[in-house]
Amino acid sequence: MCVLKGRGDVMTIENQLRELILLKHGSLREFTFNIGIPYSTLSTILKKGIMTATMSNMVKICNALDIKLDGLVAGRIVENKPGEILLDVEDILNRTKNNIAYPNV
Repeated sequence: MCVLKGRGDVMTIENQLRELILLKHGSLREFTFNIGIPYSTLSTILKKGIMTATMSNMVKICNALDIKLDGLVAGRIVENKPGEILLDVEDILNRTKNNIAYPNV
């Protein structure tokens, strides 16, 4: 797991994502140019929350940063190890089945 230290007491997932982008790509604009999304789109995602992003944009972001999509959606920055998939479909299916079987738990 990638641990990023923030400047404040609370480091939101969006702030962690911003710090990782800056660490790996130098600037937000350069990052958006490299992955093919508008700067305004990334800015909105970082300001309003990752859950406002489209799946397509989230996949682009995760691919470029070598992080797991399911981890990001769960509020964690999890580095993708070589040979691993970005999204653990089996884990998502199991959690979905569990949520259906035991709602509100």
